[in-house]
Amino acid sequence: MINKNRMFRSSMMAAGVALLALVAACGSTAGETSTGGTTSESKPEITDPAVQAAALRTVDPCALLNNTTLGELGTVDTESLSDTDWTDCSVDVRDASGGTVELVLRIGDQLIMSEDPA
Repeated sequence: MINKNRMFRSSMMAAGVALLALVAACGSTAGETSTGGTTSESKPEITDPAVQAAALRTVDPCALLNNTTLGELGTVDTESLSDTDWTDCSVDVRDASGGTVELVLRIGDQLIMSEDPA
């Protein structure tokens, strides 16, 4: 009886050591891909040069706020055009009932959404 118990404990000890070695070996590559890079749960970074800040600086937001683009909303008050920096422009638009609304256009602004549309 003592030999069977000792043999069982020895085999359990060997299995435990083998399992520990296996877990330790797997832990050294956790979070890496097969190519050596790390994995990420986030979406990839956008690197398209067309949407970088330098390319967006060539867009004039005030040029987009005119009677041609906003004519269906009402009459644009061109005297109210105001640009705060190279990304923002605002303008007042008077509708048919005489009400005025201020529109602000921001180029390259980040959107915060409650749900991911993808």
